[in-house]
Amino acid sequence: MVKVERFPPGVPDRMPGRALKHHTPIARAFLAKMVLNAVPTTALVARMRSETALRRLCSWHRVCDVPSESTSSRAFKELAELTARQHAA
Repeated sequence: MVKVERFPPGVPDRMPGRALKHHTPIARAFLAKMVLNAVPTTALVARMRSETALRRLCSWHRVCDVPSESTSSRAFKELAELTARQHAA
């Protein structure tokens, strides 16, 4: 099992733009996106809003907790860049 609470290291709790409460749900959503064969962020956000199980796996309990597509896209981009830097090192 991946311990996303520690993955990826160095991700600040606050990314540029609107403050995120914690990076763990975003990291879990990033992994879900990869497991679901890199579905477009739009589709992933829609699925998280409609599928309770997927939303809860990412640690969001209410539909209103799921970040917007733009917030998710920015966070996913930052996580992808960080992951690429870590693999290159």
